[in-house]
Amino acid sequence: MNRDTTPGPEIEALFAKGIHLPPQPKVLAEIDALLQRNACSLRQVAAVVGKDAGLTARVFKAAHSPLFGVGREVSSLEQALSLLGLQPALVIIKGAALREAVGGEGGSLEAFWERANDIALLCGLIARRQADVLGIPAGEAHLAGLFHDCGVPILMQRFPGYCQNLQHAWPDLEQEDAAIGTCHAAVGALLARNWKLPEAVCRTIRHHHEVADDLLADLPLLAVLLAATHLRNLFYGYAEAGWEKTEPAVLAALGVSPLTRNEFVDEMLAQFEENLTA
Repeated sequence: MNRDTTPGPEIEALFAKGIHLPPQPKVLAEIDALLQRNACSLRQVAAVVGKDAGLTARVFKAAHSPLFGVGREVSSLEQALSLLGLQPALVIIKGAALREAVGGEGGSLEAFWERANDIALLCGLIARRQADVLGIPAGEAHLAGLFHDCGVPILMQRFPGYCQNLQHAWPDLEQEDAAIGTCHAAVGALLARNWKLPEAVCRTIRHHHEVADDLLADLPLLAVLLAATHLRNLFYGYAEAGWEKTEPAVLAALGVSPLTRNEFVDEMLAQFEENLTA
């Protein structure tokens, strides 16, 4: 099965409602153009990133973070990119560009980004732990976690009443969508396509409210996202309806057996807490 993210009538309806997607930032377009060349170098990428002080600062911050395990002083942007690796660095750059493009200041949006960053972190940790089973790059998993609800802040800008109490509690997004007659997952998937994110990430964003055994088997990145979301809820003690019904299929897709389930949960929560306090 291959549910895709091809634009259709639903996408046309989004534009009819006056929903505007932020264009791919110029720096990402320039980097994508560089990557199309066979002889692209870190020096060239550093020259492009270095035009944006905010993105440069994010790369340096990540290079000194224990999450990436660099463990040494970084003195130049090119060195930071080299030590991080190009793909992990691109994940950081795209995440920072997303926050800049859709906004992030103020109560509700700060709460949104805190949750997105937590889930992205957990997605990366799960992908690393289950790498032999899943074969999903940690950076790709991180992007799925960071972007999975990116349609929400876009709709918040268009519809002032949408998710207005986000800083107090995470809402039922399907109810919020129904109230304005649209779909945050479709908006997010279209943004991901426009920004040229990996196809698995685009599909995960589009279908992250469609929990079916065949979809989870076909798209293990979705299982990573669902597990990460559950683990965050578990960590903070948030209620979560329906997880008991969903859990067996998610764990099976991740390659976690009922016998190793508690070990998996404990290890992921411990690593999550360690990275939060680092």
